[in-house]
Amino acid sequence: MSSPSVAGPPPDPGRPALPPLEFALPAWEPNKPLRPRSTPQLIAGLAMFACAVWLAFEDNTFRRFEARLATPMAGFVTGRHGAVTSDATVYFALGTPRAFGLEITHECTSALLLIPLLVMMGSFTIFSRVALHRQVLALAVGAALMLVVNILRVAGIAFATWKWGLGTGYKYSHVFVGSAFSLIGFVGAMLLALWMLIRTERIHESVGRADEARPSPESPRRRGRAQP
Repeated sequence: MSSPSVAGPPPDPGRPALPPLEFALPAWEPNKPLRPRSTPQLIAGLAMFACAVWLAFEDNTFRRFEARLATPMAGFVTGRHGAVTSDATVYFALGTPRAFGLEITHECTSALLLIPLLVMMGSFTIFSRVALHRQVLALAVGAALMLVVNILRVAGIAFATWKWGLGTGYKYSHVFVGSAFSLIGFVGAMLLALWMLIRTERIHESVGRADEARPSPESPRRRGRAQP
């Protein structure tokens, strides 16, 4: 029985041979299993889902936390007259005829923006092989951006209400400007979180390829160069 031959044109004897590679290519293993998920990844993903459920059904504590964060900024933009917090309501311009209170309701809290982010990151944590520390970092950055955006939105509504009154200032800043600002902030935070995941993963893969392609100190070519 004749041995199998490789299909293709015969080698050209006049063509110079290619120099040997300075590194060895990794063997292709199509049936190699993926890196298994770790127990901390599974726990972290379930914890993100649990936080999303908690924000969906019980966000009173979070709304009070948001009101406390927005109070200093609301007091600063309203003439530095001071602002106080009562439950989930921010009162500003106290001691002036324009004193007013803004309540962070269930429809105005950034919890509505954080729930999709938590669900997305929890899904990535459980069903993907991205490193856990990169997922947690992306979640922290995205959540912080959403929280800051909502605080700035509340401060902007407070400023517009104090400056132009309840009829014009509050109406336009809350219904039009505030809604558009929240939407832009939400989309930007989601894209930033995804970019951090994809970007850091690509950097990690590029570094790994560069380490594999770097010639070892014991390669024959390098030893040849070192000889006198």
